[in-house]
Amino acid sequence: RENLEAFRFLARAELLPERPEKALVKAMPKVTVRMPLEGLLDVEEWKKRQEKRLKELLSLAERSQRKLAAPSFREKAPKEVVAAEEARLKENLEQAERIREALSQIG
Repeated sequence: RENLEAFRFLARAELLPERPEKALVKAMPKVTVRMPLEGLLDVEEWKKRQEKRLKELLSLAERSQRKLAAPSFREKAPKEVVAAEEARLKENLEQAERIREALSQIG
């Protein structure tokens, strides 16, 4: 709280008495940031783009899962290729989860 005024000035932020509707929330150890989206962007259009991206990520993750589940892929592919596919799967699932979280916050 000692640096609150400096933060508010630098971030052009303000304290909100309660959680605004249609806001993204990021909780960190000592602060929770809520960014109201209403008026900043077309929320419905943003949701459509996020839902489209979510479908793409889930499709890519499903493809990676099928590839990794195939014994022939694991047997024939170099270890580096298998590791890269596992990393790709993990990243796609993590991105999908972040999008789901953002969409759930918006409602």
